[in-house]
Amino acid sequence: MNPFLQRELGKGPLGTVLITDELSSDAAFLLPHFIGQGLHSGKVCFLSFSQLKMRYRFIGKKMGLDVNGDNFAFVDCVTQLLNDIDDAKNGNKDMGNSTDLTFSLDLSTETPLDPLYELVKGCVGGCMEAGSQGTVIIDDVSFLCDLGVSIAQVLLFIRKLSSLCKNNGTFVILCHRLQDLSETVTPGVIPDSVPETLAAHLPYLAAIEISVLPLKSGFSRDVHGQLLIERHAQSSASKTQLQYKVREHGVDFFAPGTSSAVL
Repeated sequence: MNPFLQRELGKGPLGTVLITDELSSDAAFLLPHFIGQGLHSGKVCFLSFSQLKMRYRFIGKKMGLDVNGDNFAFVDCVTQLLNDIDDAKNGNKDMGNSTDLTFSLDLSTETPLDPLYELVKGCVGGCMEAGSQGTVIIDDVSFLCDLGVSIAQVLLFIRKLSSLCKNNGTFVILCHRLQDLSETVTPGVIPDSVPETLAAHLPYLAAIEISVLPLKSGFSRDVHGQLLIERHAQSSASKTQLQYKVREHGVDFFAPGTSSAVL
């Protein structure tokens, strides 16, 4: 866990946390913080659409996170979904050690993501009902659109997971976007299935939104980018801007202009 980030966000449960980034500022460096916080307080279910379990074993070893225990369930969604596409009728896929939990995706049904939702619910639902905290993390939700899942079904899936984690959980969504989303989108209107449109609709479901942005001044050796943290709850609405530098064993966060290199 990162103490600075924990102080800014709180210990949890945090409800739904949306993280968005741009091509020049990958936000994946934030995910280990939520993994560590989730393991400290309960159980973590990690839905990965971009990385293999081996990567998080490596990250866990560097940062002192136990990602091999019973409290961390890793779902290798990419490998399973590609296997489903190659052989949809084969229910006995050999996943080896790449995933802790398995599911199937059938795009011909009206609710193709229900099996994945039930898998997550079975993983963390029990611990939240028992009073512990559950954490669900999706590392690239826009990948589902690339597979042919409609944006309406992706949003329905996100709403159900958000509801699952509302009272005693943290639900972290990482959504990559290809361009700046300064344009407004009409609430309730669902346009075509593209990453930008998905990223524009998700803030309506989030209690906390974290935007990872490149520096306006361009590349810097001492400051890698900036974070904009927005709390959407009416009783505690706020905006906080931070800058960051990614290091080998973690991330340094600081207020704009207070980097040690600047001071």
